[in-house]
Amino acid sequence: MERVWLVLAIIAAFGTRGTYQDIITIPKGVIDDHCNQTVSNPEDAGYVQTQTDLTDFLRVTGYDDNADCSITLVAPANRKFLIQWTQPIDFEYADGCRDWVRVHDGYENDTSLYAQGELCLFESVEQTNNLTKATSGNVVTVTVHTDSNASDNKGFKLLYTVFYDPDNGSCSGTDYLCSNDRCVSESVKCDFQNHCGDNSDESKTLASCPDLPDVVINFITNVLKLSVGAFIGICVAIGLVLILIIVLCICCCCKCCGCLQSTSAAPVPRSRQARLKKTYKTSQQKKTV
Repeated sequence: MERVWLVLAIIAAFGTRGTYQDIITIPKGVIDDHCNQTVSNPEDAGYVQTQTDLTDFLRVTGYDDNADCSITLVAPANRKFLIQWTQPIDFEYADGCRDWVRVHDGYENDTSLYAQGELCLFESVEQTNNLTKATSGNVVTVTVHTDSNASDNKGFKLLYTVFYDPDNGSCSGTDYLCSNDRCVSESVKCDFQNHCGDNSDESKTLASCPDLPDVVINFITNVLKLSVGAFIGICVAIGLVLILIIVLCICCCCKCCGCLQSTSAAPVPRSRQARLKKTYKTSQQKKTV
């Protein structure tokens, strides 16, 4: 039986100024001991996601079954959460939502942040982009339910960002003022993730982000949207390719060195030696005459 993981991961991308918080994992079999947790004063941004496993040869398996889990995030007063979905929501769907995720605008008994309540199948990034919403207060709860049927679906990956409204058009300290009048931490600026909601925190001109080629920015952004299993799979694949290249280079070098050594050490054939001796003897006889 696969293990189910609901992971609250606070991720700072590729060595940027963000910070990490311990990952909270909820393995199957001890769900009652790990679920229904409240995380007070969470980091400035992070992910809540179902974690898939990597098994066999780069094969990503789905989330596990029989899960009922919720995590509540409580930010400081006067803060809110911006909720975004970085990949399509992919739960098992058969005659309705059997597995689902629900986001509450507050605690678990409060109203759902979305009119449809339980979310289970949004097949495109465009559909999930329409689910970007902000909470009304400083509390948000994510609840996940899966039934007894095993699934190869990928679940979900949710990005949250803590923000607050500016005071007289300005933010506190070094916090960044988004173009849509939201204040976010300076630590989440220029980290290849859209924390403002309008992407102004990733702007080269507005946020003074590094002037990187668009192809590099798009690649890193897409990598960050991947699930844990897919990300590990890519890393393993890249590692295997690098190992293969190194082995091929070593083989080519050894082959070339071997050819040079064999060429330099090759003996002169006997027939050639005989011809050389005959030529030399003839030339000597002519000189004598």
